[in-house]
Amino acid sequence: MSQFEKYWKELQRRHVVKAGIAYLAIAWVITEVATAVLPLFKIPEVFLKWLVVLLAVGFPIWLILAWVYDFSWGSIQKTEDVPFDAEVSRKKNLGLNRVIIGGLAIAVILLLVNTFRLSDKVDTLEDEFLAMNFTNSLAILPFEDLSPKQDQRYFSDGLARSIYSRLARSKNLKLISPTSSFQYRDKEVSIEVIAEELDVSYVLEGSVQLFDNRYRASINLVDSQEGTTIWSKTFDDSLENVLNTYDEVAENVGAFLDITLTSTDVRKKKVDPEAYLLYLKADELLTKEAFSKNSVITADSLIKRSLVIDADYSPSQSKLAQTTFHKTIYWGLLERPLGLAIAKEAAYKAIDLDPEDPWGYIWISNLSWHDRDFSTYQEFLDKSIEKGQNHPDVAMYQGWCYRRTNRVEDAYFYDKKAAILDPKNNEYNAQMANHEMYRGTPEEATRWLNNMNSEWLEWKTLDLAMLKIFRGDFQGAEIAISSLPPYLKDYAHIQLLVKNRKLEQAQLELQGFIGFDKKDSNYLNYAATEYVHYWWIADLYSVLGDKDKAFSYLNQAYPEIKDYIESFFMDYDLIPLHDDP
Repeated sequence: MSQFEKYWKELQRRHVVKAGIAYLAIAWVITEVATAVLPLFKIPEVFLKWLVVLLAVGFPIWLILAWVYDFSWGSIQKTEDVPFDAEVSRKKNLGLNRVIIGGLAIAVILLLVNTFRLSDKVDTLEDEFLAMNFTNSLAILPFEDLSPKQDQRYFSDGLARSIYSRLARSKNLKLISPTSSFQYRDKEVSIEVIAEELDVSYVLEGSVQLFDNRYRASINLVDSQEGTTIWSKTFDDSLENVLNTYDEVAENVGAFLDITLTSTDVRKKKVDPEAYLLYLKADELLTKEAFSKNSVITADSLIKRSLVIDADYSPSQSKLAQTTFHKTIYWGLLERPLGLAIAKEAAYKAIDLDPEDPWGYIWISNLSWHDRDFSTYQEFLDKSIEKGQNHPDVAMYQGWCYRRTNRVEDAYFYDKKAAILDPKNNEYNAQMANHEMYRGTPEEATRWLNNMNSEWLEWKTLDLAMLKIFRGDFQGAEIAISSLPPYLKDYAHIQLLVKNRKLEQAQLELQGFIGFDKKDSNYLNYAATEYVHYWWIADLYSVLGDKDKAFSYLNQAYPEIKDYIESFFMDYDLIPLHDDP
């Protein structure tokens, strides 16, 4: 008998093998129970991960204990001190068999329960999308600026956006985001056509004029199917009472559309006219150019001036959290600990002033993520969802959060919800196209990309070129790539060469891409930083199959990746690296 056979028989005599199998069966049961129970108490997923790690660490320890000790029923002794008894061994073997069979049976049952539970969750999310076809659906068109010089758009748009924010708190209204509905500004399109394209039954339109510290706003609720105005009112009031307009419009729309609004009544609150106008100007800047350094700095200055005058307007505090976050994370204008602390203080103040507004909760959640405070991050994420169930930005933020933790399928549903509520939003359509590419469904990706408008033309063209490469339409890809600006063109052409198996030429062009002039305007427009450039290089090495160099450049890109981890997990060019140990 070989040494291995002797060793194996001794393992069997000491019941180490079956003890190990029994441990795995019980560990499986514990994991399945934790999977079902932890979400009920809103315990972060990290606890489940650490539980699995703990059980994995315990496995070899358990095997050692099973070898050293004899766990006979009612006593624990060192194995070498216990004389072998065939009857005792048989009973111990039978007991372990029962533990293994019982544990596996329970684990399988729990697995099926969890599978159906997750299936129900998916079905529930799908039902949410189907439920968006209900009758109660509304789009708010940009209010017409009636000022003599046509220079008060920030106020007319701000009024419409503020009414949108008030209505977005409803629980059962499909409300299209102004990002989409405002794209019909100055277009000769009938309300019926707009409603059909946005898939809504009702439209809110109006006109606004601001003079001194007073405003006049005429607002109409139109039934797009009947082509009739079902409610209309002209407001003529002091600017300090503008919150009354939001509330009254929301109440009347709610009554006609039979929707449920949150109970917050802001009519008794007043705003300082100067502070309010400063807020609207900052909001307009960030709406148009949220990722422009100059716009963020200017908006931050406007918000701070507004808060000096009136620190008790919740949206202004939320906006300060946003500008401070951008200055800190995106532009490095503030030291990270200081910037996060200032932004958190503003976000908490926003919540204190208006507990029903989701934005304060979103910013606390996002800031806590970047501060690595994951329990607060999850707590306020849940609260933001509760406060903004049908708000596309809240849905997109939840999609970000699931992408951050590599829960791609969960992210898909919330990103899709955001895109349905904001159907002409370039960012949301691009994200859905990225999802479909990641899922291997290029036809669906093309559909989402075709929803994008010309403002993102270069990125849309790049993605369409990548889709053509993916589908083997190399001639179509060449045509699309030829219209791209340098840098994007170089990147896409290398991808095309790899797909065409022209690897030597791809390697040669990649060296040129690596050395792209960092002072070139195209580099500054599309890479912006060396870290993004390294990320793009890692993508190319990944598709070339050079995993070592791909990881090397990803390490160099880490300062960018750690703040945009949600994009990292959704980068389909990096999929070949996923199974690398």
